[in-house]
Amino acid sequence: MEKIIGIVFADEMEYAPFLSWARENGASEETRHGNDSVVTSIEDKENSLKLIAVKCGIGKVNAASATAYLIGEDKADYILNAGLSGAV
Repeated sequence: MEKIIGIVFADEMEYAPFLSWARENGASEETRHGNDSVVTSIEDKENSLKLIAVKCGIGKVNAASATAYLIGEDKADYILNAGLSGAV
């Protein structure tokens, strides 16, 4: 069964390392709901994970909007708020 994990990044410095890793793993880059994003998958014998990372911009309104789209439109099972401020 595939699980979808949404990852929210506020700015380019936080997003860039994930984007670099995702590019190395054959990810697709998209604009989703007005935000830069990358979609990739991780699979093993038993599990399949779809990762959708979004660079939403700084601020709680941007983070809330990106999270709402990840849950409502993309049907994310889990949300991670990553980066300097989001991780605190």
